[in-house]
Amino acid sequence: MSHPLSRPRAGRGYTAVEVMLAITVLMIGSAGVMSMQKASIQGNFDARKLDLANSIAHDWLERLTSDAALWTLPAVGVGGANNFSNAKWLGNYPLGVWYLPALPGNQSTAEGNSPAFDILGRDLAVGNAANTAFCVHVNVSQLAQDAQANPLLLRATVIVFWPKFLAQSGTIPAGYCTSWFDVAAAEAANPGTWHMVYATTAIRRTPLQTL
Repeated sequence: MSHPLSRPRAGRGYTAVEVMLAITVLMIGSAGVMSMQKASIQGNFDARKLDLANSIAHDWLERLTSDAALWTLPAVGVGGANNFSNAKWLGNYPLGVWYLPALPGNQSTAEGNSPAFDILGRDLAVGNAANTAFCVHVNVSQLAQDAQANPLLLRATVIVFWPKFLAQSGTIPAGYCTSWFDVAAAEAANPGTWHMVYATTAIRRTPLQTL
């Protein structure tokens, strides 16, 4: 017959130390899951913005290419050698210089004309510039010229830029798409503030029209 004190106790519970260790492990695991979820949400958000920026860049390249439809040699019998200035964007800004195209004055003229876009990639008029999520700068430079020293082949480059989600608000100009500023220099001065997408294409003058 064994001594009563030597019998194992039935239904032994958990000690406070064991409970605290279990809670600690659970908290560590939960923190890891939440961090992964935050990184996943941020990654999806950035990927969505990158996709929109690429779409905006190619939309602007198409606008500049379409603009060349107005860049023609005059018809036979009409004076002058080049209608380059007739083009809306190609002929009215200095070649080889980055510029911010003018924002349209109202929503009806903003469609397909604005350098400012909202979070859904829609053109914004100057009255809605406060909702800007993406902004466009354009650079058109000369690649080749004809015998009359007129531009014949152009290179159009578009940069789409937008502030990073975690960037400090103090480093982002409030009206960054209503007036010109050098986004590349701004990023160099405050690294990690801006996302940027570049796109480029060649644009050729429309052939001579005879009437």
